[in-house]
Amino acid sequence: MLKNFRLTAVPGNGGNSPVYQWLLNGSNSGTNSATLSGSNFSNGDVVSCIMTSNAACATPVSVTSNSVTLNVTAPVSPSISIVASESNICEGTPVTFTAAPVNGGNMPVYRWLVNGNNTGIENTGFTDNSPANGDVISCIMTSSAACALPIDVTSNNITLKVNVPPIVDAGGNKTITAGNSILLNATATGSIADITWTPTSGLSNFKILNPVASPMVTTTYTLTVQSINGCVGMDNLTITVLLPKINIPNTFTPNGDGINDTWDIKNLDSYVNCTVQIYNRYGENVYSSIGYGVPWGGTYKGAVLPAGTYYYIIDLKNGLKALSGFVAIIR
Repeated sequence: MLKNFRLTAVPGNGGNSPVYQWLLNGSNSGTNSATLSGSNFSNGDVVSCIMTSNAACATPVSVTSNSVTLNVTAPVSPSISIVASESNICEGTPVTFTAAPVNGGNMPVYRWLVNGNNTGIENTGFTDNSPANGDVISCIMTSSAACALPIDVTSNNITLKVNVPPIVDAGGNKTITAGNSILLNATATGSIADITWTPTSGLSNFKILNPVASPMVTTTYTLTVQSINGCVGMDNLTITVLLPKINIPNTFTPNGDGINDTWDIKNLDSYVNCTVQIYNRYGENVYSSIGYGVPWGGTYKGAVLPAGTYYYIIDLKNGLKALSGFVAIIR
């Protein structure tokens, strides 16, 4: 049905007090008025008007207007609902909201609100990159549909639950000497569901806050803590492993008496990637190794070398200059 529609007669030579008779589909309607209004019109109704003039010498006295055929469109009821990509989130997680309009027309206008304040976003979607706990999101749509009633409609509200992730402190960087251990003093706040250290090598237990760490080389450990609501906090620390100083003797006595029979270089086995090269006085390489797990016994290809002075080059592979010098075999 049509609502609050008005037709107006425009008289010609009607005199100062013409009489109007409105016709609706050929039947009398309305009152003696230059206008016809109402809300009972239907699509296809035909309206016309007979005017009786009181002008002097009017011929004819009564005239009929043109007919108007009404094109009545039924009113529509717009509505809008919104959904969120998530509503229970961790702090720092963006949330995208999407509008689902009904009878919005082909060019609806949207106004996204956060806690009742206009965001200035007028698209069908809205992404909140910094949501806060308790924020209330809604959207007002202005419909462009013909005969929308009402034109402006408001969506449902979505209230966000923003969870704070654990605050994690791995305990700060540490320094130890190779072969030693240290107790890590990490802390984490909140309701903890899971704890993980990575990498796991050198740790007594990678699922607790305070494991004993015994790395063989300098290692950066990352502590990841997950709360019961799924939020994650992270921190890391570096344990610097200092390799012990080596002491290179310049003589040994490989005579089989069990005393000083090898060229024993204290702590060199801690430098697992080091290289050791030994040359005789003619520049011939009589010994070479990567690492020094087995000390040199003064032999070459299984044969006993004669007493004398030999020359070494030891590269610790630690970025420093290689060590060089001599060692004497005494028999």
